[in-house]
Amino acid sequence: MRAEVRRSLRQKERLAALGTAVNKINHDLRGILSTARLVADRLTGSGDPDVRKAVPSLEKALDRAVDLCSDILNFTREGPPRPELTQFPFDELVLEVKESLLRHLTEGKALETEMAAGFAITADRGQLFRVIRNLGENALQMGASRVTIRAQRRDEKIEIEVVDDGPGLPPKAVENLFRPFRGSARAGGTGLGLAIARELIRVQGGDLRLAESSGSGARFAIELPDRPA
Repeated sequence: MRAEVRRSLRQKERLAALGTAVNKINHDLRGILSTARLVADRLTGSGDPDVRKAVPSLEKALDRAVDLCSDILNFTREGPPRPELTQFPFDELVLEVKESLLRHLTEGKALETEMAAGFAITADRGQLFRVIRNLGENALQMGASRVTIRAQRRDEKIEIEVVDDGPGLPPKAVENLFRPFRGSARAGGTGLGLAIARELIRVQGGDLRLAESSGSGARFAIELPDRPA
């Protein structure tokens, strides 16, 4: 028993040290990547057509690296911040998500909504934005051409669905969904995005789950309490 307690304490100490190191590395690496992103932006005005052609791929690689740093940093924290609940029109939040995903919404791709006019909810706006954006971005990166966000009230709950027409999730991803470093649906992913998204919904008293996945698309369901204004 004593040996087991000692091992547990040593492991916690190593994890604490690792968390501190990860935070430091992330801070420095994000600064380096930001500088590289500025250089990439300047290259778009290059007179060399081959350089201009390579810039979009470089920018995507840098964006993925920045996203990875953010995901790891958020995951190593003690937990999601306490939610700040406010009432807001949900369609306005979805519009902001759409604007943030414009680089993914190339020709033939669309993000749509299905909800009653003036549909308003009480939740943490910033946290919910991150969750909806993560689900939408994942769907578009997996090959979906259409992402639909639905919202309704039922049984004193807010039900939100993010539905896409992509290829669905691989069986291995479904099996390990919401498990950090194991539940990624795409090559090179960490699975942290979905794990953090679920935490952000659960801290608000709700839940996030995969409701359906097949060769014709995937459907994620978010459930939140229907709080008064």
